[in-house]
Amino acid sequence: PLPIKAPGMKSAGASKAPLKKLKRPKQPKAGASTSKKISTKTGLKAKRGATTKKKISSRTTKNLTSKRGTTKTKDSGSNKTSEEKTSDEWKQWKAEIAAIKAKEENEAKEMERKLAIAAARKKKEEEEKKKDEELKAVQRAKDENGVRHCILKEINEFIHIVHTKDGKVPLILDHERKYSRFNEYQGVVPLLMKGYIVKVYVKKSITKEEAREEMRQKLVSALKFGSLLQIDMADAAPDLIKDFCGADTFPTDIVLTPGAMDEVGQ
Repeated sequence: PLPIKAPGMKSAGASKAPLKKLKRPKQPKAGASTSKKISTKTGLKAKRGATTKKKISSRTTKNLTSKRGTTKTKDSGSNKTSEEKTSDEWKQWKAEIAAIKAKEENEAKEMERKLAIAAARKKKEEEEKKKDEELKAVQRAKDENGVRHCILKEINEFIHIVHTKDGKVPLILDHERKYSRFNEYQGVVPLLMKGYIVKVYVKKSITKEEAREEMRQKLVSALKFGSLLQIDMADAAPDLIKDFCGADTFPTDIVLTPGAMDEVGQ
């Protein structure tokens, strides 16, 4: 129990406690206190920043370390890592190479198909050509009447055969007059003998000498331009030796002899 002290009384056992004088704190200078506060705050910030950096770096290293021990880095604009990007690029590159190879294979197959078609077409053309040659060989041979048969597009070839092999001027039997109409567009010089027969014997509009002179002019025109001279008798039968022959105008025997009027032969 504490002794009770009445006011104005002094306790026997109580002693006076020494009183400590509190010193008044000195006012710090403005510059020193500011710098201390600033340095304290800066230190705290730096500490916090260091801790944060340490945490982030440790977390990044922990999360992004690969099995091989290499560190993966993340791009700021995407969620893919550099290794994933490399893998995607590699896949894309492989896909492009595969597409190029597939395209080349398709082109090669297409080329093989075209070559096969061309080979088949060429083979067919050769077979048809062989058949045509066999048919021509049969046609070139004379029948029992000494007549060769041919189609219109081969008639010039047959004329050459008659000139060279037989040494004669061919007499073309054209009942439908297809060859006459065909020669109208080939620059052939025609001698219309039926017209001369009508003019000389029926109408008597010209004489035989005048007819031979006209025939001479036609012959000179054919020789000058190197054209084919076609003596078209139609359905008439003129006498080329007696009536329409002249040594100075139209020498029938020379005209009807192959190569007789050829400049190379002369």
